[in-house]
Amino acid sequence: EVQRFAKIGDPPPAVVDLLNQARAKGPSDWEHFDFLRTWVLDNVTATGAGAPKSVTPERVQEMIAGDKKGTPFEIVAAQAMLARWAGIPSRIGYGFDGGEVVNDVLEVRPRHGASFPEIYLPGYKWLPVIGTPKKAEPTVGNDPNFTKVDPSVLPSDDISVQVFLPIIVDPPSVLPQQILRGVLLAALLALLGLLIYSTYPGLVKIRTRARRRGAALDAGPRARIALAYAEWRDFATDFGFRHPGDTPLMYLDRFIEDPEHIELAWLTTRALWGDLQDEVTPDMAAAAEELSKALRRRLASVQPATVRAVAAVSRLSLRYPYAPDTDLTPRHLEREERKRAATTAA
Repeated sequence: EVQRFAKIGDPPPAVVDLLNQARAKGPSDWEHFDFLRTWVLDNVTATGAGAPKSVTPERVQEMIAGDKKGTPFEIVAAQAMLARWAGIPSRIGYGFDGGEVVNDVLEVRPRHGASFPEIYLPGYKWLPVIGTPKKAEPTVGNDPNFTKVDPSVLPSDDISVQVFLPIIVDPPSVLPQQILRGVLLAALLALLGLLIYSTYPGLVKIRTRARRRGAALDAGPRARIALAYAEWRDFATDFGFRHPGDTPLMYLDRFIEDPEHIELAWLTTRALWGDLQDEVTPDMAAAAEELSKALRRRLASVQPATVRAVAAVSRLSLRYPYAPDTDLTPRHLEREERKRAATTAA
């Protein structure tokens, strides 16, 4: 049953030489093992935290004849493997070696835990063999609560320090970011320009309408009636119902029969060219304004919202006003006077 702990593959070359040296120390198994483990503890430097892992014969060869470094677990595993190559059954054990006296009480913590080789000797059975490496490299950043400190372990001859070397690197190019910002800025400016271009006609029409109404109010009821009808025709022009050659009565045929439209058309015709030219009253002007307002509101109400939005910013009524003569503002009159003077001079 114990012999299964003696099974192992062929030893590497460095182990063969070490076994020959061990056999020259004496005839007993203990003398052989003691030489092997002492050689490992004296010549192999402990490094790292020592997490358990698989240890191969090639790794033992490197520890003995190569860099002569190994983790605490690798050092223990190497001792157990050397015992098997020497024909001694062995295995790896784990336990707590010692502790720390605090207030007359021995405290045993995780940092006191250790792995160690166990060998089987006839008459003694399994014997744990405790030992610590003679040298160890310092480990940076270990948790002191889980780091076992042994004052008997000497520092390694190798110096282990952390060195931070500054490396000069080229700063990342900011050209792509600048191009992206430029494109975004150009896009925002383009959208702003498009917004201004789209909404500008609506603002101009509101301002122009207010100025014309003020001038018509000063000119009298007849001018107010003419402007009221012109506003109705300009409003219809923005919705696509232009027909500039139609008189007010002819324009009635463009729509279904409507009493308010008929009344506004006849009132405008009689007040501007018919029997009421000399009898226009402010009440007639107010009625014409209310009829024009009602017709505009009703025409817009039956249109889709998108059509109403397009009509609000349409330039058609500005480019092709139905009755430019209804604009009695000083600026318009001065402009017309200049045009007549230029035509006369030509």
